[in-house]
Amino acid sequence: MPTGRTPEFYLDVARENVSGLSSEHMIGRNSDIDILTAPEDIWPYGGVYTFSALASTYYISSADNTDDQIIQVSGLDENWAPQTKNIALVGQAKTPIPGTWVRVFDAKNIDTTAFAGVIYIYEDDTVVAGVPQTAAKIRAKLDVDPQAAMMAIYSVPADYSMYLDKIIITSNRNTAGAITTDLSLRVREFNGVFVTKDKFAFNQEGGSIERTFNPSLRIPAKSDILIRCDRTSVDNNDISACFDFILEG
Repeated sequence: MPTGRTPEFYLDVARENVSGLSSEHMIGRNSDIDILTAPEDIWPYGGVYTFSALASTYYISSADNTDDQIIQVSGLDENWAPQTKNIALVGQAKTPIPGTWVRVFDAKNIDTTAFAGVIYIYEDDTVVAGVPQTAAKIRAKLDVDPQAAMMAIYSVPADYSMYLDKIIITSNRNTAGAITTDLSLRVREFNGVFVTKDKFAFNQEGGSIERTFNPSLRIPAKSDILIRCDRTSVDNNDISACFDFILEG
């Protein structure tokens, strides 16, 4: 991993002028975390995220039968290699996404019009009006606003290393008075368990926390990374989280 974490270094990486390095940014939001539902991970569907145990075909559908936009899906194939596929929605129909998938961590609308219904990406499941019925099989959810998957969840491809530089977490809870919300950065190395790498806490009605890692936190290939709300003392907590990193491979 090259040294020299100057603004010019990051600009060169973003311009793809540094061989073997790319800059990445992940952002997630969970707009409704309650006292009794925590722990929850920071992604739109809510609850604790379920990762696929094995690679399989993933499917996509919309809750609105008129949606036919093209969605770009990014993740990892059966060999944990990066892959990105474009798939046209067929309304509420369960539509297979090309390729075989072990992880999905990003999806967005790349069409010229906005989709009207909530979009789901999932392992094979019973689907009713475009909505998969088994929560543990859902891999991504795209809301009408922002037309993208908002997941503070990532998995490192095979033969790559991740160098985590910065995390920003925002609480949008407006209730006055004493409020406690505890969050954590968790990393699971391949065939391991999730280990807490950092802790964050809000002791007020709202605000933001920024954590910069210097040196960068190295995370090895085939690791899963997520931001989790471990507990909260209020209902209707709206949490956003993002992290910036360099991928080397």
